Amino acid sequence: MIGSDVIIFGCDEYALQLAKNLQGYCQSLKIFTMHEEKVKFLQSKGLDAGLFNVNENWEVLSGYDPARLIAYSAIGDEAENIFLTISLRTSFKDMAIFALATDRQNAIKLRAAGANKTIVTAQIAANTITEMLDKPTASSMMQKLLGDTGQLQVAQIVVSSESSIVGKKVKEIDFERQFDVVVIAIIDKELQSIFTFTKKGINHPFEEGDIIVAIAYDKVIAAFEKSLGRHLPPDWHYWRR
Repeated sequence: MIGSDVIIFGCDEYALQLAKNLQGYCQSLKIFTMHEEKVKFLQSKGLDAGLFNVNENWEVLSGYDPARLIAYSAIGDEAENIFLTISLRTSFKDMAIFALATDRQNAIKLRAAGANKTIVTAQIAANTITEMLDKPTASSMMQKLLGDTGQLQVAQIVVSSESSIVGKKVKEIDFERQFDVVVIAIIDKELQSIFTFTKKGINHPFEEGDIIVAIAYDKVIAAFEKSLGRHLPPDWHYWRR
């Protein structure tokens, strides 16, 4: 990631989360939106922002070296996301393209359209987590996102009745700032719903028994567990789709 230029297409919650996490860990970062009124909003967040359209001739990327460029296609509309991926791959053979997919079917279409990697936001499956932790490149990237090279672990924390987050909505808590953890999924106490980085679930109020799946350092996880509840060993069959 360090030494690469990163561009993000999109302006929804997931795109903004990507931008927040990647700032400072790449050579440059710019986020593009199709909506003129959102450019100033993005700039107010401290982001380098610009306009594009799905029929782009890509003059806006003329200053980049495609071999060092990582593009995240994160438009909320599935059809536009696929069209964007096709357009980018047609114009830039060597560009690394990561595309946002709403489900597995959409992910198949995006890979066929030319995406190197798809990110399925409707689920976080066991093989995805394993891949992130086992592959040196992906593991290294996760360490950089957390700003150091310490020992990372995935933890499942069960929210206790005494926890300060009980009754609060997901969107009201900044886990990275308050607890120094990266939350990758939230599971309701009935184990019926899995909330990830999508708009679904942001209004979910935490209850006793909810499970938070997070990535952090060993010592941070211990403090996180003490603050919120008890620690379960990662057992992915509980929430595999």
